[in-house]
Amino acid sequence: MLKKCILTTLIGLVFWLPTSFGQFNALMFMKTQGPNAPTLLIATPASSSQINLSWTDNSTDETGFKIDRSLDGSTGWTTITTTAANVVAYSDSASLSMITTYYYRVYSSSSSGVSDYSNIANATTLVPTPTGFSGSASGTSISLSWNNVGVTSYVLVAGTDTWPSTVPVDGTGYSVSGQVIYSGAGTSTTHSVTADHTYYYRLYAMAGATKYSVAASTSVAYICSHGSQAFAYTGGSQSFAVPTACSSIIVKAWGGGGASGAHSYTTAVAHNSGTGGGGAYASGTVAVTPNSTLTVEVGGGGRGGGYGTGGGCGIGTGGVYGGGAGGLGTYACGGGGGGYSAVKQSSTILILAAGGGGGGGERIGPGTGNGGGGGVAGGTGNYSAVGGTVGASGSTTGGSGGNTGNQQGGGGGGGGNNGGTGGAGAVYSMVTSNGAGGAGGNSSATTILNGSGVIPGNSGDADRAGAGQGGALTGTNQYANGNSGAAGRVVISY
Repeated sequence: MLKKCILTTLIGLVFWLPTSFGQFNALMFMKTQGPNAPTLLIATPASSSQINLSWTDNSTDETGFKIDRSLDGSTGWTTITTTAANVVAYSDSASLSMITTYYYRVYSSSSSGVSDYSNIANATTLVPTPTGFSGSASGTSISLSWNNVGVTSYVLVAGTDTWPSTVPVDGTGYSVSGQVIYSGAGTSTTHSVTADHTYYYRLYAMAGATKYSVAASTSVAYICSHGSQAFAYTGGSQSFAVPTACSSIIVKAWGGGGASGAHSYTTAVAHNSGTGGGGAYASGTVAVTPNSTLTVEVGGGGRGGGYGTGGGCGIGTGGVYGGGAGGLGTYACGGGGGGYSAVKQSSTILILAAGGGGGGGERIGPGTGNGGGGGVAGGTGNYSAVGGTVGASGSTTGGSGGNTGNQQGGGGGGGGNNGGTGGAGAVYSMVTSNGAGGAGGNSSATTILNGSGVIPGNSGDADRAGAGQGGALTGTNQYANGNSGAAGRVVISY
């Protein structure tokens, strides 16, 4: 009979071992029971250097999961990590290379052993998305740049006021609803654009002919920020910076007003010294280059003629930017002409408005005053019987008045570009010789309005702000200097 039966769990086999009586006892060897194996392992590429894993946990007693990785799915398996219990996901970013396929298997472990392996899953890391992608507008183009992420080439697609369509991450070619503006191995390009649009860009890194990254995206608003800037007289040139995306400007310009002539009487009576002419007005729309710089010159008003009680008088100087000086007289000098106002690109005149002519001086008896010069580069007044001639459009300097004696002062010459004539000097009881209003501009101006008397062109425009007014009469004082003209003004809208 059996003396003893010994049962153990070793290898799952049953042996009969002999006893001292020559009989066999039964000995059962059983396999150690580990946790259940995980299933449904899935590998998903997250980037060029990360793959995400997930699986189903089928055990209740595991102490963790071990994850193995291989480059071919059959050899070279390496355990890359051991997770805690009940974890069902892991992100692998341990030294992964871009556009490379990796294989994974997972198994659980516990104090009683390890499970079988899960299924094998694989995924291929992505083409890296370009980094540092940005754009900025300058002139008539947008400059775009990005970092080199180690691929063979890049494709850049643009859309105007809308995003271009996306390209599949992994495809067999690309087809986009936008303009492919760059394809190559570089890291920058420029895109010629037009104003008042927003441009949208998608940049793809390419690996070979069929692998594409997730797009890097940026947008640039190339829109003219409309506004205006006014320029008053400063005595020197000024600058206007054309804003980004603004390809045209509207210019309004008033030339400086001419000054009135002096009055020198032996008694205080009404007199006939001449008023200064109002400056011309010129305006127009001008094509410009965004981000360029223009020169603005605002004409000064002519200075009033001076008087003298014992012989000699102060000349009325011309306004800055071409105003002619009033003529010298014995007792009453003519007023100076107003200077021109202009906007220039380098040396090219875009818009110009001429200044008004100066008024003639008045004196009873011999040695009367001289008239004022006018306009852009008005000639100096002298002892002439009549005002100087108007400079022809496009000319530089107006002609001086002729000399017929010193019984009355003549007007200074008119300025070029149709500057106003200077008024003739007057004697008592003569008709007042006023400086003519400034006229003209240049061929770029679409609107030209001459001054009329002391009133400048387009005088009702709120942007004028009193600019370009001619010098008024000096009243009935026995001795009186002429009144200066008002300086010009330039307003640029964009």
